[in-house]
Amino acid sequence: MILRTSLISIILISPLLNPVLSYDGPKCLSIQRQWHSYAGNRMITNRRFDENVCGNVRNGDSCCTPEMLLGMSEASEHEIGRTLKNLLETNAENFRNDTITLKTFVIDSLGTTMEQLHSQLRRDFAYKFRPHEQFFINFFTTIQSYISGNLDDLSRLVTTFFDELLVRMTQILLNANNTDAHVRCVVDALRSKQPFLRIPSIIINMTMEAFPPIRTAINAMAFARETLIAASITVSELYRSF
Repeated sequence: MILRTSLISIILISPLLNPVLSYDGPKCLSIQRQWHSYAGNRMITNRRFDENVCGNVRNGDSCCTPEMLLGMSEASEHEIGRTLKNLLETNAENFRNDTITLKTFVIDSLGTTMEQLHSQLRRDFAYKFRPHEQFFINFFTTIQSYISGNLDDLSRLVTTFFDELLVRMTQILLNANNTDAHVRCVVDALRSKQPFLRIPSIIINMTMEAFPPIRTAINAMAFARETLIAASITVSELYRSF
């Protein structure tokens, strides 16, 4: 009895649903017009064109021609490619911004330290230190080059800086404008006395602990950005024919 009632209900309701479920002529014409407008102008619409809008393709009850179905498949691939390209470019830009932020932070921190040392030497030696100011600027540029991956052997760079600093400070103290035998002799004698105490070794240890990981991170993010850009270009070339 229940089964018979259900069948009767389905039979009665079915005619009411057919206009909704079927794809009649006017609806097919509307879908075809929208598709040709989309395909002809490459318009970006809110409507997703795939076989689902065509009706029951498997049973042959479809208002889309084979050419339309092929075009919809190509459009879907193009949409995926465009979305992937945008995603890759967005991530590449994020890596670029992170690289700039990290590099700026490190350079600003290093600049603050160098400025403190620079100010101390200017107070101690006054105008006599002016000819040597470019020396500090050059060292700052050297550290920047190291962080950017253009130079290696950070320990040697720092050691060379303090060796040269000792020579220049000795020249100021002896009021000498060149590095003659007397200046070199005094420098050698002072070097054994550790005139900068343990500051060079402390700075070397600190920079060796801090800078290499930072440099690795910066280079890794830069490499990731270049990889994503290359991938986005490849995706663009794959879907350019559409």
